[in-house]
Amino acid sequence: MFVNYFIRPDRQGFYAGVLGGPDWYDVRDKATGARETLVRVYVVPRVGVLWFPFQPYVYLDAAFGASMNVSGSESRPLGDTRYSARPLLAFPFIQVGLSLPLSTPMR
Repeated sequence: MFVNYFIRPDRQGFYAGVLGGPDWYDVRDKATGARETLVRVYVVPRVGVLWFPFQPYVYLDAAFGASMNVSGSESRPLGDTRYSARPLLAFPFIQVGLSLPLSTPMR
């Protein structure tokens, strides 16, 4: 799930937003063959810019965000080792998309 707040009313240009949800990981210890599924919930505040180089349909969305693990990053045993999910990770986003109207204006 995500939400963005745009400075301009036409929802182009600079914006601030947040996205989040669960992530599933299949974690394995190669030495012992032990494995488990780890589920973590992340919230990602981000800032970006949305640009329509080919008006009005094709857009480019570039952003930078910080993924925060809100469900815990405690160390866990698995086989002969221990591991933990990172509590914070920063990364870029880039998206090329197509914007299509869902309805036509009434005349």
